[in-house]
Amino acid sequence: MKKIHFEEITSTQDYAKELIKQGDLDFMITASYQTKGRGKLHSKWYSDKGKNMLLTFSLPCPDIEKLYTYAIISCVGVRRVLNSYGIKGDIKAPNDIYVHGKKICGILCEAEFFDTKPYIIVGIGINVYSTDFPEGLNATSMTTELGPINVDIEKLAENVTCEVRKVYDENFETVQKEYNLFLKEINKEKIE
Repeated sequence: MKKIHFEEITSTQDYAKELIKQGDLDFMITASYQTKGRGKLHSKWYSDKGKNMLLTFSLPCPDIEKLYTYAIISCVGVRRVLNSYGIKGDIKAPNDIYVHGKKICGILCEAEFFDTKPYIIVGIGINVYSTDFPEGLNATSMTTELGPINVDIEKLAENVTCEVRKVYDENFETVQKEYNLFLKEINKEKIE
């Protein structure tokens, strides 16, 4: 897997799309800051420079009709990694991780094609060291939840990439049950 890091970039998702189009299919992109980071429905992704994990990587996609499964796979993988750091997160369907009712992680899965074959680009943002958020943003971070921490953001990105890829290879029905188990009460509509 090729590892690429930017101190600043418009969007790791957009850069990943260009890599896929060129046939570069196995990568992990991280950035200290994104000038045009985004979430689902093109919402802006807020992140303090150098304080949070901004990550994009690719997964093969044998069935483009099942794009929704990648959000499930990614949520389960990220939740497991956060749990290993002592953070007990809930899943807010379809693709966010919340702690004590506040968002700590957003996930964006998009498809891109190389030679007519689809690939999924998984973008994950985890609030690590941020403690001050813009007014109206219901967010938290690893630091807010755990107190003073020493988290290597690049290592966290590697852990997340490896765990999501591991979950990708697991039995999907089992993964889906784990996803449903940790859905927040406010959206208990289980994805079947």
